[in-house]
Amino acid sequence: MEPCIPEDAVDPDVAGIGVLISFAISSLITILLIVIAYFRQALRPDRYSSLDNVIIGLPRRKPISERVRAQRIAALESFLKALSDQHLFTSFALTLTIYLLRYGAPGFDAEKVSAYSYCLAVNIALLSSTVHLSATTILRDNLDKFKWLRLVRVIIMVVTIGCLLPQLVLTQVMEPSITLRCAVGPAEEFLNSTPDDYEFGLTVTLATSAIISALVCGYGRRILELYSTSFRQSPERWASSVFNTIRQWFKADIQEHLDQETVSYNERELVDVHTSSGMMLHAQLLRIVCTEFRQSFFTELIWLLFYTVYSIFQMVFFIIWSFEPGQSPISLKWGFGQVLPLVLLGLPVISAIEFYDEWASNSPENERSIELQEMGAGSQTNSQVDDLSPYDLCLNHHRETTLFYTWFLVSVYSALVIAGAFEFSWATWGTFTTSDGESITGRRERRDVKTFNGFDEKGNCRETGPLVSIHRLDQAVTRSGLHCGGSTLKDESPRDVV
Repeated sequence: MEPCIPEDAVDPDVAGIGVLISFAISSLITILLIVIAYFRQALRPDRYSSLDNVIIGLPRRKPISERVRAQRIAALESFLKALSDQHLFTSFALTLTIYLLRYGAPGFDAEKVSAYSYCLAVNIALLSSTVHLSATTILRDNLDKFKWLRLVRVIIMVVTIGCLLPQLVLTQVMEPSITLRCAVGPAEEFLNSTPDDYEFGLTVTLATSAIISALVCGYGRRILELYSTSFRQSPERWASSVFNTIRQWFKADIQEHLDQETVSYNERELVDVHTSSGMMLHAQLLRIVCTEFRQSFFTELIWLLFYTVYSIFQMVFFIIWSFEPGQSPISLKWGFGQVLPLVLLGLPVISAIEFYDEWASNSPENERSIELQEMGAGSQTNSQVDDLSPYDLCLNHHRETTLFYTWFLVSVYSALVIAGAFEFSWATWGTFTTSDGESITGRRERRDVKTFNGFDEKGNCRETGPLVSIHRLDQAVTRSGLHCGGSTLKDESPRDVV
């Protein structure tokens, strides 16, 4: 058996059909729950702006009582917290295992584990982390009740994503068809990215840098929301306060000053809407809609879907293009490692059924107590300073035009963000394929055959120095120019890669 070829490239305990189904269903339940909660008014009242009310069709709905809404919110947050913690510790456990394998801890044999299983574990951990991030956005007020538990969750969350991102970068250039030991060993030939692959290297670098920046910004924003009330209300006002503090302009009445500025701004907006006409009116309406849209929860929801869609396609494209056509990238062997996660999947399913029953029930004995006055604690979108926001005024006086700009912005923004998540994944894994659709492994083997016969990747003869080839990625073979440039030199015997 070649030293760098794993006995089983597709580990059923990682890439098994049962494992993938359990992770996919669990993640799908969480994301669907968040989307349904948004459209069914199961989030706290301060999360909805006037634009959110338009999107969910609140003006056309029959109003629900505060008791029923409080009951739904309590049921949602209880169920979502359980799912959130499950994804948090799943991603943490996978990340810990990944590092134990990566650095050869006792009992973790990197010589038997394939790089494919390692990369797939990284992608599954990324999916669990992004799903947990989405749930944390909904639970930020609920987590205030037990601050020390919130601190524990945040520490685990930061450690997990901080350790996971370097491994995510490594998986972009790792050869999946060999063992993990050879893939991360000193032989640079095992990496997919080479100096000759300039286009591939540049694409992977830009796409990976962009998604890492998006993840870092997303985590930073959610952590600030957990600890800063002013940031929850308005990131702009929080940034102004921080800037003033840094510049030593901070005053005791800074919050009052910012409130006064907000009142003045709203008053100017109201006057402009009444007095403007023609193109000036359209520009004013579009600016007000954009401001309201940026402050709406729908914007956050789209970015949560961005992280999830990217993680899903990252895993799907990796599975599709890791092996040659005809080779199965998913293990269909059923064993203990396949049955166990499917059975454990019953826990969130039962919890979902219980949540649905509690949601549908309006009886007083099932009602839970929840502080609605805390939910209404002000966000800027529900305007602390005026009962009528500029967006509401636009709806009252220019309803059709305001609704047109609202739905236009919602459609375009959603399409661009979701398409961006797909494009980031495609930019990374799509460059692994050639025009005839070769996989990562096929692309590597085709390049090795050219080098093995004394030519570089462009088909030009290489006369200077010995040529190093990796034949089927198990041996490094030194050839000194097979009939290259008219002179035939003696071949050297293969040598094993250290």
